[in-house]
Amino acid sequence: MSVQRFALILIGFAAVLAVFVLLMRYRRQKAAVALRAYKKDYEAADHGPTASVPPTAAKRLMSVDVHYQLRSLVDDFPSMRSPTYLDYVEDYWVNERNRPEFNTYMIYKARWMRHCYPGPPTEVCELYQRTGRERCFVSIESGLGDAIQEEVAHRWACEASGAFLQANTLDAMRVAGMNYPILLRPAVQGGIDSQIECVSEPERTSLNQKLRLLQSLREEIEGRAVKSWWRPGGDPDPVSGQRSS
Repeated sequence: MSVQRFALILIGFAAVLAVFVLLMRYRRQKAAVALRAYKKDYEAADHGPTASVPPTAAKRLMSVDVHYQLRSLVDDFPSMRSPTYLDYVEDYWVNERNRPEFNTYMIYKARWMRHCYPGPPTEVCELYQRTGRERCFVSIESGLGDAIQEEVAHRWACEASGAFLQANTLDAMRVAGMNYPILLRPAVQGGIDSQIECVSEPERTSLNQKLRLLQSLREEIEGRAVKSWWRPGGDPDPVSGQRSS
């Protein structure tokens, strides 16, 4: 092989190598640009504990009142059972001080998703319904709202009433509160209290003892004595937010 031909081969190899080096450098630069863009987008995005839960799901959580609605919500958005998300919900409502009388209502929904999903057995629900038909609390049914069919609202109200009536210990009432968080709403508790006032003894005493168990669930979380909104020094008025004197 002549020296001239060998030199041409070397020049050609050097040219190919130079092109290869330039190509690899270009690809590294392009990858670096893409990585910087990804990091920027990632840092700008919400990767906190609520990132996996759509805003529509979080909004629905605010208004669900019984285990049927909670199960439907979780079935639609399974990510709501994430321990990270549930820890966030509980921590948020433990520290909420704007309207603390609603904290227990929200925290018990998170606890239901963590501990009670998919809900009580059918036979237990039927037992509660039979019990509640004997004394269905009006404030529970009205608290379910107009968006629920009247027949369904009455059945759920009877069931929640039955769960309240069947609970004779704080732990039993705690389970009732998780399955039927509507029982933890201040206006509903005030309505139950008002209806109990119209009951004769000795049943009135028994019902008041159950109401105290229910109120104790809120006292555990809210750290204050709980009384019905229409009683002096009780919960804020459900509409105005003002406390009775």
